[in-house]
Amino acid sequence: MPIVLDPNNSGMQSSLTSYDYGYTYPNGDMRPDSELSRRICTEVLKRARTARRAMEPKFDAWRKLDEILTVYITPDEKELAVQKQDSRKPISLVVPISFAVLDALLAFNTASMAQLPYYRYTGIGAANQVKALLQERCLQVQSIKAKHLLGHHTLWRDMFVYGFGAMVPEWFTRYGFKDKATQYMQTDQFTGQQTMIEGPKQRTQIVRFEGHRLVVWDPYNTLPDPNVSIEDVERMEFIGNVWRDSRVGLLSAEQTPNSGLINCQYLKHLGTSGISTLLDRSRQAAAPDNAEGTFPVDVIGMFISLVPKEWKLGPSEYPEKWVFWVAADRIVIKAMPLGTNHNMFPVVVAAPDYNGHTPLCTSRMELVYPLQHYENYVLNNHITNQRKFINDRLVVDPSIINMKDLMNSTPGGIVRLNKPVWGKGVKDGIMQLTATDVTRQNMPDIAMASDLIYRITGATDAMQGVVRQSGERVTATEVQGTRTTALGRVQHAFKIAHVQYMNDLSDILASQTQQYMSQDVELEINGRYREILQKEFGVDQEHVMAGPGQHDAQDFTDCDYDVIPYEDFMPGGENTQVLAQMMQPMLNQPQVIAGILQKVDMSRVFQHILRSNGVNSWDSFEYSQQEQEKMAQEAAQQQQQAVQQQQMMMAQQQEQEQLGLQQQQALELHHQLALEAVKRGAQVQISDNERVIAEKERGNLVPA
Repeated sequence: MPIVLDPNNSGMQSSLTSYDYGYTYPNGDMRPDSELSRRICTEVLKRARTARRAMEPKFDAWRKLDEILTVYITPDEKELAVQKQDSRKPISLVVPISFAVLDALLAFNTASMAQLPYYRYTGIGAANQVKALLQERCLQVQSIKAKHLLGHHTLWRDMFVYGFGAMVPEWFTRYGFKDKATQYMQTDQFTGQQTMIEGPKQRTQIVRFEGHRLVVWDPYNTLPDPNVSIEDVERMEFIGNVWRDSRVGLLSAEQTPNSGLINCQYLKHLGTSGISTLLDRSRQAAAPDNAEGTFPVDVIGMFISLVPKEWKLGPSEYPEKWVFWVAADRIVIKAMPLGTNHNMFPVVVAAPDYNGHTPLCTSRMELVYPLQHYENYVLNNHITNQRKFINDRLVVDPSIINMKDLMNSTPGGIVRLNKPVWGKGVKDGIMQLTATDVTRQNMPDIAMASDLIYRITGATDAMQGVVRQSGERVTATEVQGTRTTALGRVQHAFKIAHVQYMNDLSDILASQTQQYMSQDVELEINGRYREILQKEFGVDQEHVMAGPGQHDAQDFTDCDYDVIPYEDFMPGGENTQVLAQMMQPMLNQPQVIAGILQKVDMSRVFQHILRSNGVNSWDSFEYSQQEQEKMAQEAAQQQQQAVQQQQMMMAQQQEQEQLGLQQQQALELHHQLALEAVKRGAQVQISDNERVIAEKERGNLVPA
């Protein structure tokens, strides 16, 4: 159905210029139905219509994919009659091969993103190293509290099913309340003594959380610039989407500080005509447009690179990035410069099956849809054929057979002959038709088609954890090699998608956190942050306050940083058994291991082996701060005891050396005196050595 757009006529008979709610417009007269407002609506809807026309050719294929991924076919009248007759009989169904493939691909991506933090940074220059780590830790807290993994999962599903996934990191603030005790002074009227009295608790509004949530756009309602490849967001002139909101929801958002929303009070005059002609409602689970008690409002949000002077929005003649929201195709509720420090469209797109040239691409699930459709056709034909011949198909002569008895389907019943043919036999009265199953080959055909789907998508049996069935024994080497190859194919899509959106997302998150953060946060020092941050802040400090209200390194809002690409780990993707086998003989050779330890941190090698085998909680095995201090004290005591023991051994050795020297001197004196006595001819008792020396000197034997 063609889209008819008329921003100046949305079903309301009266003009909105007769109402005035006192809004201030810093960027021109944005009152509904004003000249500037009409111009903005026209320009936004013109671009939205262009994008929608480029997207619509894909909708039919996408709806077919949605149908097969729900693994359900709506029964027709014939199948409803079959189930009404016997609810146990099967009807048409979907072979869930595409669902299994999609589940395997998503499981791989989820396992690869299991390692926190998702967003990693390094500081530019020595002064920014600690700031970058604090910033990384802050974004890790945001990713946990705002459940970023769910946004990534939805993005991955969209890119595998529809060919692309689009996501916006949206800064938001969650407010709450806290009861605080109050105190006041009470003076005794007789003694004049003052006493502190506890008063009633006072409820005050507080900021419970501020950070980013990941909003994934519906591909059906995404409006990209059709002149640029879908993944190249920064080259687009515009990109936007359309979604269904409510009048109450928009009013609540308008009163939030720094929301930038305007004119939401005028939405009450829309009544039930706040519907946009651009919203695709084929997948909307909300109430219908004319539901009583609801006030739906369709909003077109769009980021546009424009020349302000041409739009009558300012004097600048050079392009600037602006953001516009148009409600019900008529009321401008946001019109302001983007104003972000990163100066990028805050939209990231992942399209792993892109070709780099066309606006849209064929998704992985769309590629195998014909095979999936063939499988459904073959299986349902087999079911229909079985249902057709499961009961006996008989040719009956009603003049011979009692039809009332024959129609009775009670097991073990008796069928009587009509009275005229009693005693003439029954073989000519009834005959069963030969049931030929022409769909015997259908099930092997399904297996063949499924194997083709696995090969095309990369989600092979090894990827899904299914071991092939064969007559010979499957070796561990074969299983490991097959799985590694399968993971390599799927990891290719994961790597391409991360290059397309993850680096830009990390940059946008860090920049907007520095720009919009207003509250300090208390960050826990653990994991890889411990060594560097504790060296900076002291070994006794396990928590650090960081944010715009702090000083020096604890204020990371002015940090200069670079994004570190996410390092994905897939359990089972590496053959760590070889690495473990290499380490065993090296540990038994002190010289080899000593040389390795000079260049390699063996604790990191051990950590890599654990992570590659699915053990990601390395931090839980590390010693706590108290345990480290206790171990350091024990090591110092042991070292002191070793020094004392070494000093005692050296003293004993010196004593023994001194005693030995004295004995040696006495022995030498004794030898000298004995030799002199022998020379004089005196008869003395000497040792054999002394007697030999004396004989040499005298030339004759010395008496014993």
